[in-house]
Order: sequence, then structure tokens, then C-alpha cells
Amino acid sequence: MSRYKKLSLSEFEQMVHYPAYTHDPKQLNQLKKEFLHASVKAFGEDKFGRLKEGTRKVIERVCMTSADRGFFYMKRKDFLSRNHISDKTFRNMMGVLRESGVIVTIYQGAAAHNGRGEPVHLFVDHPYYPYWRDSLELTKYLSDK
Repeated sequence: MSRYKKLSLSEFEQMVHYPAYTHDPKQLNQLKKEFLHASVKAFGEDKFGRLKEGTRKVIERVCMTSADRGFFYMKRKDFLSRNHISDKTFRNMMGVLRESGVIVTIYQGAAAHNGRGEPVHLFVDHPYYPYWRDSLELTKYLSDK
């Protein structure tokens, strides 16, 4: 049985409404570049170069979206259909990043059957990650981060 962190509605609201790390476009772009570099390294440059263009663009968009608060979330179905990649491709892509230690994935709570909702992916190299790790008590769920 796997253990995972399920965010309460108040925790998720806190994350979404937390102030952006910076409003300086240069700093945000620098964070995006750092996340993208870590992502390319996780895949390996050769393998990353062989990914479909749409998949590489999604990785870049995830990195860009995560720069302000250190995490990425979105309803996968809507996001993937707009970016023309499959759910399986997205899950595999995020799995590579997770296994390489680039991101940590937690989940929003779902009302249906008290289950696990959409994933929230946190970049561990973001300056806010220690705050999220501590305030959400992620060490209870993550053995290596």
C-alpha cells in the first residue's frame, strides 16, 4: 500500500493563494531555466531530444508555471487535450521527474469516495519547497526528501 499526501481544501487554497516568490520576470525566467535544466538532466539530453515536440513543450510549460510558487497543478484532461499529449505520456513524464528527485507529487483531495484527486507537483529546487515540505508535513509521506 502506497502512502501519499492528500491535501485538504484549506491546504490547497493556502498554496494557490500564497504570494508569488517574485514578480520580476528575469527571476521567474531564471527559475524556469533551472527547472528545465533539471528536467533535461533527469531524462538525459539524448532521450530528451528524442521526445516529441509536444511533450517537450509540456515540460517547458510545467517548468514555467511552477516558477512563481514552486508547484504545478491543473486538471490533466483539460491540460493534455490542449497540448495534444496523452495522459499516459504525462504520467510517464512526471514519473521520470519524480524518480530523479526533480519533483515531489502530492494530491488534492477528491469529494468522490473520499479519494485522491488531481496531482500537485512540487519542484524541490524552488526556494519555497522547504516551506511546503514543512507546512504540509511532507516528511511523513516522503522518505527521501
